[in-house]
Amino acid sequence: QPTVALSTTEAEYMAMSSAAQEGLWLRGLSEEIERSSQIPTQIFCDNQGARNLALNGAYQPRTKHIDVRHHFLRERIQAKLLAFTYIPTNRMVADSLTKALDVEKFSACIRCQGLRK
Repeated sequence: QPTVALSTTEAEYMAMSSAAQEGLWLRGLSEEIERSSQIPTQIFCDNQGARNLALNGAYQPRTKHIDVRHHFLRERIQAKLLAFTYIPTNRMVADSLTKALDVEKFSACIRCQGLRK
């Protein structure tokens, strides 16, 4: 990520913004190939603060400095193109791709991804 985050909420919010951009691009590609989807693209996150910031956008002194470019999330949520779902950290299967995990957690993650039985 090209900027420095001042909190975990901000870091997660910026990551959600990046994931949403990629997801919306893939959604557009899918719509060109097939027909359009009426279901919002799901983004899973494990940070309640970042999710709440995207959903309601209430002004908070601690988040006033977040770059405006990330706030497009709110518009896409209102347009029903995106939906953010809270998933507890211990259920985030993508962690196997981004974090150093113990063998048990890593094995559970790759099983959930269908990479191993």
